[in-house]
Amino acid sequence: MPGAASIASNMKMKARWHEAVRKLQLTDWDTPMVRPKKFEIKFDAPGAVYFSTQTITGHVLLEVTEPINLKGVKMRFRGECCIHFSDYPTQLQKLKKGGKAAGRRLLNSTSSSSTTTATNTWLSHQNGHTHGIDNPGYIPDTPGSDDKQDNGEGGSSGGSSKSYSCDRRSGDLGRVTALSRPRSTEGAWLEGSFKGPRQHYRAQETYFDCEFYIYGHKYQKDEKELLPAGMHEFPFAFNLPPNLPPSFHSEKGFITYTAIAILDRPAAANLVQKAGFSLHSILDLNMFSQASSSCSRSKSKNLCCFCCQTGPITLAARIPRRGYVPGEKIYVTAEVDNISSRNTRKTRLLLLQVITYIMPNGVKEVVEERVVKEVVRGMIPPGESDMWEAVALTVPPLVPANVHLTCRLLDVQYRIDMILEPPLPSADLRVSMPLTIGSVPLRNRFTTFLPPGETRRSSGLPGINYTNFPFYWFGECFFGSEALETQYERITGMTEDYGPQFSPITPFAPKYICYTPGNNVDENVR
Repeated sequence: MPGAASIASNMKMKARWHEAVRKLQLTDWDTPMVRPKKFEIKFDAPGAVYFSTQTITGHVLLEVTEPINLKGVKMRFRGECCIHFSDYPTQLQKLKKGGKAAGRRLLNSTSSSSTTTATNTWLSHQNGHTHGIDNPGYIPDTPGSDDKQDNGEGGSSGGSSKSYSCDRRSGDLGRVTALSRPRSTEGAWLEGSFKGPRQHYRAQETYFDCEFYIYGHKYQKDEKELLPAGMHEFPFAFNLPPNLPPSFHSEKGFITYTAIAILDRPAAANLVQKAGFSLHSILDLNMFSQASSSCSRSKSKNLCCFCCQTGPITLAARIPRRGYVPGEKIYVTAEVDNISSRNTRKTRLLLLQVITYIMPNGVKEVVEERVVKEVVRGMIPPGESDMWEAVALTVPPLVPANVHLTCRLLDVQYRIDMILEPPLPSADLRVSMPLTIGSVPLRNRFTTFLPPGETRRSSGLPGINYTNFPFYWFGECFFGSEALETQYERITGMTEDYGPQFSPITPFAPKYICYTPGNNVDENVR
């Protein structure tokens, strides 16, 4: 016999569905819902760039050509990181030291499914709270529900895990702050392919997910707000939590921050408009002792042709310091000697972004290298040399190299590589020099950024109190923009379920601090 709790739960669910059916029966489906002429989210901050603990302020613009009925206007703020990568193991994945037990559980849980067919099962191992990855279906919210969580309105809501991550402060009715710690999920599964079993890895980390009304109220179930024709502005404010990683996107992962405006309509599906905003972090190069020190590397190897040595090739490269900010030029000095009896193919100078995708518990990690800048020179004849005299690589807008401090799933570093390609079948000769890309330049470099006539001022950056701080601006990420919808579906394998969108796609590119250089040549480039 079912217990009393089970019977009560079934009766409660039945009552909710009866209420939903009643609402559908009372809906006037013959009256079409008016589509707004304009529906936009506007941020007050220039470029919509924010830092941890700051308050996001702005307003929702809504223009309608005739009066419409609304239950209200909601705002939802979400910050998350997600990674997804795969490989083709010859056997079940060899696990890294320190994560063998956790990884074995992950892989064994997927090995029961056939390796010749794709499996869509998301096998989640929760760390902290769950956060609604699976959406089994929509259950209309009714006043009779007892599944209550604090939603920041002084009341409660049912079913949605997004509600408990925000709080409305007493005496500050126009501002909402996120309180919960990051929540995460992780999983792995096998998929069949022509190359054999393909092992997928996916992990997600949610930093905040908060929804609240900025017009109307959720619990006015039977009331409608008649919004007259014309332009309307609805202000909003949201306090960001501390220790957030900066915005970032790549082929296998992203860190995104999104604001979603929702028209809660009584006789139609909710209408949604999204806007991305950039979260920046501070990396002060003055806090790193090696940022101002030079770096040099050299290598040599003997070329062989059919087991006969043809002579050595040598490669030496140097950079004057290791710390840079976007807008600066990296001056590379190098010497390439071909003492062999064969022509080399080419020499390449690369500025690389090195991304490490990390599964929790040490199960698996994958490294991806993205070319930011490249300079190529041609072949070097036998017995000759090629001198690179202070060849400049300009640092474009890039995420600072401190993502790993606040994100468990991603690490972003930078490197200068110089590659000499000898004749085949010999392997390339490569030297690598580490870089630190920051957001605050070295103090002895401040004057090189102040263009003529520029008024000196304080930094305006959180926690940075240097005088004579150089002028800076926010530039779009070097790797360009991508639709938030496409990015989310590509990485997570799911579509967002916010509802019909006013704009079908939302292009977005993170913005990072950039500086305008003046005479930026280092004294010791040669």
